[in-house]
Amino acid sequence: MGELDTDERTYSVVSYASLARKGCKMEHLKKQYSKVFGFVLLIVLFIGSWIYYAESKPSVNQTIPDSNSALDKSQGIVPEKGITSHQKTEKRAQVQTGSNNMQTSGSMAPLELGSDFTTNIDKIKILSKYGTPEQKDTIASYAADTNKEIAIRLAAVEDMDWEKYREPLVNIIRSNDEVVAATIYIASAKELSEETRRLVDEAVYSTFQTTSPNTQIAILNYFLEQHSDLFDTLYTQLYNKNSFDGYSEGEKDNVLQLLKQRRQDQDISGETHI
Repeated sequence: MGELDTDERTYSVVSYASLARKGCKMEHLKKQYSKVFGFVLLIVLFIGSWIYYAESKPSVNQTIPDSNSALDKSQGIVPEKGITSHQKTEKRAQVQTGSNNMQTSGSMAPLELGSDFTTNIDKIKILSKYGTPEQKDTIASYAADTNKEIAIRLAAVEDMDWEKYREPLVNIIRSNDEVVAATIYIASAKELSEETRRLVDEAVYSTFQTTSPNTQIAILNYFLEQHSDLFDTLYTQLYNKNSFDGYSEGEKDNVLQLLKQRRQDQDISGETHI
């Protein structure tokens, strides 16, 4: 009986040790399973988030507008389903033609000036280029009309066709009225044919002796810009005749600045100073 009890105790100890080892293994497996499950869960969450972000983000084709669609919208054209590129081109051409026709029909209206200064100036600028012959004649007449505002007259001078209306232009320069100096400044920057330039030069030169100091300065500036020897002639006349009698100190300074520029130009070209 003593041996049996000993065997039973030994068996019990072995059984208990075996169960303990199994228990440790199960605990270890449970821990490993938890780690694997957590890792898999993280992967699933990451993939799910990426898919959601990819589906919610606009595609490249959605974020970059089609250039033809943008052009159509800017011209007031609503794209139609199934429309071909050729049809789009024709449609844009029709819109452009219609716009041109509107401009043409608008230019047929009489030239009427309102009370708004900016609108009047813009109207003169546009109609001097795209208006009817009658409207262009009206603009040229505004330049010479002493009853018009100076701003309107100068806008007409600036924008009228100088080649076509050179006779009224010459008359303005010779008239010695309040827009002459500004007209001469404008003339110095204009690109003109040789014949028109010759007529303007003659008119400007002939006006020098009978005009105000302000206009004389404009005339000297004109011939300086044209690199003409007439600057030397007129300056000498002015200096010898009255030594700038009637000129303010500011006007004298302006003449001296022009003279300084003239001498610099002569140095560059190798000419003798006046």
